[in-house]
Amino acid sequence: MQRDPFPLPAGLPVPLDDGAAAHLPGATLPPLALPSTNGGTVALAQLAGWWVLYLYRKRQRGCILCRPAKAGKLGG
Repeated sequence: MQRDPFPLPAGLPVPLDDGAAAHLPGATLPPLALPSTNGGTVALAQLAGWWVLYLYRKRQRGCILCRPAKAGKLGG
């Protein structure tokens, strides 16, 4: 039997479903294409199956649209 490398603590409460995402099943993605790390683009609406996307903010020096974070607020 394989050992779970990430065991959860005993007595952890089961999260309650508040229904906030009930509208999402069956929803379609907008026609949005994002740059990928291989130099191409990924059209999200054309992906089939289940995917996990990791999105990172691109940092550029001298970007007039990107501002440093201020106390209690996100930069951008």
